[in-house]
Amino acid sequence: MKPLFWFKVIKGVWFTVLVSGALLCLFTFFSLKMDDPSAFSGLYANVALLVGSFVGGNMAARGEDSGLLSALVCGVICMIIILLPSLMFSSWGADSLLRAVLTVLSSVVGAFIFGRRESRVSGRKSAKKRREIARRYGG
Repeated sequence: MKPLFWFKVIKGVWFTVLVSGALLCLFTFFSLKMDDPSAFSGLYANVALLVGSFVGGNMAARGEDSGLLSALVCGVICMIIILLPSLMFSSWGADSLLRAVLTVLSSVVGAFIFGRRESRVSGRKSAKKRREIARRYGG
């Protein structure tokens, strides 16, 4: 694999960790204002993980020809980094497996949505460029 591929994957992993951490800090602030701070802690943790993975997959896929592959690798690395330590201290169950699958899937969906948007934009640019060349050279 190309070094640029791994650079994009590592960049996606860093964005996942940063966005997840920022969301966890924000959710902590919100939960401290509630009567029962532990009521929504599981929900907040899952939302922060999935949104962070979505953004990380999006960042890993930017400018890559194999954007879905880089997002998949980014999601797997994030799953290992974030979920493995939590699984060491708790029991393994169906909810843990579902959380792991959703983390990887969220990363791939982030790349897919970005890739679809990128292809439409580049398609418009290339069509415009073709029309300009045809107009200029009488084709």
